[in-house]
Amino acid sequence: MSREDPKSAVCFPFKKEDVQVFTKNIKEVIKHPKVGAVICVGYEKNDCFKEIEATIPSIEHENSKKVHLMLQTRLGTKRRAGKGDGMNTALNFFISRTPYQTIHFYDADILTFSQDWITCAEKKLKDGFDVVRFFFPRVSTDAMITWNITKCGLASCWPHTILANVEQPLGGELAIKREVALRLANDSLVLNYSDWAVDTAYTLGFCRYKVPLYESYIEEGKLHKLYGKLTDLYTMLIECFSIIKENQSLKIDTAGMVYKKDAVANVPKAIREKKAFDLEGTIPLLRENWTKEEVELLDLFPTNIREGMLACSENSSRPDVRFISPEAWYEAYKILLANFLEAKKPWQELLFHLWLARVLNHTIHYAAKGYDYAMQSLYDMISYFEKEGGP
Repeated sequence: MSREDPKSAVCFPFKKEDVQVFTKNIKEVIKHPKVGAVICVGYEKNDCFKEIEATIPSIEHENSKKVHLMLQTRLGTKRRAGKGDGMNTALNFFISRTPYQTIHFYDADILTFSQDWITCAEKKLKDGFDVVRFFFPRVSTDAMITWNITKCGLASCWPHTILANVEQPLGGELAIKREVALRLANDSLVLNYSDWAVDTAYTLGFCRYKVPLYESYIEEGKLHKLYGKLTDLYTMLIECFSIIKENQSLKIDTAGMVYKKDAVANVPKAIREKKAFDLEGTIPLLRENWTKEEVELLDLFPTNIREGMLACSENSSRPDVRFISPEAWYEAYKILLANFLEAKKPWQELLFHLWLARVLNHTIHYAAKGYDYAMQSLYDMISYFEKEGGP
């Protein structure tokens, strides 16, 4: 395809980013011959927004292509403004203001991003897939919301569908054909999740529509800044669990849906050895902020979980989290699905403490035994949820 005949737009939703990395990614994208325009959707007009705004004229002049910079529009009506509004703002702009046939989404902070991602997605779209999502080798203690919240919920609530097998249901790196973008932009379930839950809403949407879906493996990984204490993920945790709970009765049948994914090839040594979060800084969080109301909610849980969590809340040194194995997590997850109330702070805190205990169990008792052992234990957990889930 010639440079004069581009077919795609690329969107970077952003908030506060490393401007140097973000600018490099814009310049990388805009030079791709199949990209006709870049869409940058900011959460607010902060310093990052202003610095990107200042770089756009020179990028446009050098490449003779448009970089559309805009603030996200408030589209959701039921949840807070967040990532979902940003992605859906881009969808609306893409549909109404550009002639292109495909929109790509990529996080602005990816250090390892290259044009190869776009080329890979475009090839699969040409092969007949309507959606291409990327997945990556992950640090064995990274993606703990993906594994313990989203993938567990998808496997349990919709067993025997492709939802149990999707590698990156929270992945923000994907390419979508215009026809699918139109459906997403007019889907109230998608628009309602204007927060961190939008990625799950898109995943549910693709499976409800039964569109051909391909997951493409990027071996070099999605290198980005990892986390400090896991309190950084508190809001994301609540929002990503809430969409599963609120939609657990949704009927989804993926029989006949075309779904393929790459086999996982090599995992780089740096990823095998990297740690995803501050373990020593996270351990004390398990005994912080307990209230009488939260302790009372533990009465809903099996004795081993109740007693284990109480011991964690009272332990002044290193808590014993052996009790919250993958099988025990399934029992806890069932009770959370039945009883969790997002608007109630004691429930939020209990979900956070239970999840912390599960993450620490995995980190201390599985990840410590090596990368392959840790990753296999996560896949085994999802298989267990799928086997035990459903009617």
